[in-house]
Amino acid sequence: PKGHPEQRFKGRLVFQGNEVRDQNSKYALFEDATSSLAAIEAVKSVIAYGSLPGNPLSAGDGEEAFIQTPLRNLKRGVKTWARLEMSPLLAQFHHYSDPVTPVYKVIYGHPQSPGDWDHHLAGCVKLSGWGDVHNWPSLYWHPQLRLLPPVFAGDFLQVRPTVHQDSGWASISKHIKLGKTGPIGTYLGCQHEDFKDTVDGVSVRGIRYTMKPFMESCVHAYRAAAG
Repeated sequence: PKGHPEQRFKGRLVFQGNEVRDQNSKYALFEDATSSLAAIEAVKSVIAYGSLPGNPLSAGDGEEAFIQTPLRNLKRGVKTWARLEMSPLLAQFHHYSDPVTPVYKVIYGHPQSPGDWDHHLAGCVKLSGWGDVHNWPSLYWHPQLRLLPPVFAGDFLQVRPTVHQDSGWASISKHIKLGKTGPIGTYLGCQHEDFKDTVDGVSVRGIRYTMKPFMESCVHAYRAAAG
């Protein structure tokens, strides 16, 4: 909703992936290259690990994650050109009748973008000493720092012992450009609220999930559209 601290505006140029043709004007075929997103079980396991004493949770966002990634097709000698749809944002191209531009980076809508980002991310984190967690895609472990971050698209979640508070983000940001990092707060659209309570005389710590801010934004958008 208007005035909410999480409110922000985004804009994206999107590649029209259903209208891709080759040099012979035939529809282009792509090999399967899907992204292996972290499973929800992995995210919940990391949150449980982060609820243990001395293991604070934090979250970060890969800043413009896709366009940090080069198209792997370029290494195979396959070039991609995008036709530009005219809009006020592209006024400098209006004197061209049918402007096109080469595509060097992964872009939303391209059929191979998720797989290329996944490949790029895995290569980057392994350069910094991270290893895969067997059978848990997009979940990594750093044996020296004892850090466990799952990655869902460009959204990072990290658990780390307090003594390694900043080392994990510094390690990742050597190769991946990160935006703001901090307490978990909102992750994958859900608000995470840390709480402490007493159960049978024992102090416990947990995470409360709430979708209230998201639902409020939906109601606000509906009321604005419905008048």
